[in-house]
Amino acid sequence: MDKTEEQFYEMAAEEIEKRVYVKSIFSKAFSEAGGNKEKTVALYIKYRVEQLKDEYYKQQKEVKKQKMFGPAIDIIAISIIIWICIWARSYYSNKTQQTSPPQQQSTNVDYSNYR
Repeated sequence: MDKTEEQFYEMAAEEIEKRVYVKSIFSKAFSEAGGNKEKTVALYIKYRVEQLKDEYYKQQKEVKKQKMFGPAIDIIAISIIIWICIWARSYYSNKTQQTSPPQQQSTNVDYSNYR
């Protein structure tokens, strides 16, 4: 039995001492024990430890998944943001070039002949 499993048994024992039960687990244990108090307590501990283990391992699996995929998701999100910025810059620069008024061409006129 590892340290984590020992903690689960301690938690179940504390629940029994404080008479704070998980109702669904207590009801299942009571039903299977046929009303026998000692057997109910033993079954409650067994089922409660199983539940705590399941929750713990689900949580550990989720943490592992986040550690594994977290950096990849960050890279994808940053790439998308950069792409949007580049697209917006080119879109709006093209838009301003199209909507700006045409510039007049300067013509060099020789006014010396008009005197």
